[in-house]
Amino acid sequence: MTEDLHDLGVLIDSSCPLVLAETREEGRCLATIRETARHRDLPVWTWSSTRGLQRDGGKAHYNTEELGQALQTIASMEQPAVYVLADAHHHYAEPAQSRLLKETVDAIADRSTIVVTAPDHEVPAGLEAVASVWRQKPPNGAELQSLVLRTVDDLKGRGYRVQLDAVGVERMARALRGLPMARAERLVRKETVTDGSLDDADVARLRAARAALFADDGVLELVEPDGPSLDELAGIDDLSDWLRLRGKVLADPVEGLPAPRGVLLTGVPGCGKSAVAKALAAAWDLPLVLLDPGALFDKWVGGSEARLRQALDAAEA
Repeated sequence: MTEDLHDLGVLIDSSCPLVLAETREEGRCLATIRETARHRDLPVWTWSSTRGLQRDGGKAHYNTEELGQALQTIASMEQPAVYVLADAHHHYAEPAQSRLLKETVDAIADRSTIVVTAPDHEVPAGLEAVASVWRQKPPNGAELQSLVLRTVDDLKGRGYRVQLDAVGVERMARALRGLPMARAERLVRKETVTDGSLDDADVARLRAARAALFADDGVLELVEPDGPSLDELAGIDDLSDWLRLRGKVLADPVEGLPAPRGVLLTGVPGCGKSAVAKALAAAWDLPLVLLDPGALFDKWVGGSEARLRQALDAAEA
């Protein structure tokens, strides 16, 4: 969350009046927004079409369930604040609502920030100059470890047998990388309830479950890195030496030595490209992810780009 806090904080500190937050974890996104606002002593107001406009810890403003009414209320408020609008992007196509959003952004530009949360965004016409897109990053290793520890404590309290040491918790967190927090927690609980216990053996099953979830999306596929090791592959001595040297940077970053950005493997079919990729994943103890370019294409304008961003975010995590 640290990087998200910094990036969002920069937008708020630079007086950006409209932030378009792309997230598939609304609760986690709200937690990041609230933490960012807390560091700046800014109150947070949230709006949804079911609850209306409501300040954290207070009651909802009367008759603000309609977006137009909420925007008029926001424009009239003089106290600096952060206003979070959930799913307001559905109203961009309505001329009156779009016009009112522009006027509200102009009215609060010198004191407050509106954050619109949605899975994907297209910058509303006419607001390109004042709107900034902020994409929330997937949970990092520290967040997932905290999640595993919290879930373990809860499972123990409910009478389940848990046998995980610090190394086991770290391995389990790594097996969940790339997944949203809520989905990761459900997987851990499901594996525990299935056989009544949670231990090191569940790590492999969690990896398989994560692979199945990626496969359902149709863009990414987790590949099991089985096969020969780097030492057992012939004809790649120079590459093996380079990979071993750069692999140390991943585990323990060295100042002045850049982290590896990638390797381009070319050759005729059957020359060992896939074997090298599998051996590398096994040597570095990292997941091997296959991206299918054909599955990226979407019938809607902007859909292919959005699927690519989602796939790269998941792979990066």
